[in-house]
Amino acid sequence: LTFHQFDIFSPTALNEMAKLALGEGGEAHACIAVGTHLCGSLSPRLIDLAIRVEAIHGLVLCPCCIKGTLGGQVTKAARHRKVDPYALLVSTLANLVTANLEGSAELLGSSGVGGASLEEQGGGRQGDEPLPVAGVVDEGGIS
Repeated sequence: LTFHQFDIFSPTALNEMAKLALGEGGEAHACIAVGTHLCGSLSPRLIDLAIRVEAIHGLVLCPCCIKGTLGGQVTKAARHRKVDPYALLVSTLANLVTANLEGSAELLGSSGVGGASLEEQGGGRQGDEPLPVAGVVDEGGIS
């Protein structure tokens, strides 16, 4: 078990993460990206990186607070819907993961990721539907 810390907004973050995920000598091993206390745009950025690196097999994400543009949108929507803002943030981030996976699968020529959608899985309580996420996957990452 090893831990690595680096700046996920650096211009070399994607390459750094790919190298770390492959390990020394490119040996096969399980790799899980873990992000804790991820404020503002850190959560969407880690989602973007983790999905773009094929050698990453899983993602554990723990956003901490509601900041930045996404946080503002979530807070406003939660107030309007009379739901917990943190629950709505988590649902929205889960939606972002799904949208990224579906976008990645389409880019690879697949018809989708398979399995049930968040809605089919019963994701989100009534009123906690995730915010729509537009333009999630493009060559530049999350937009």
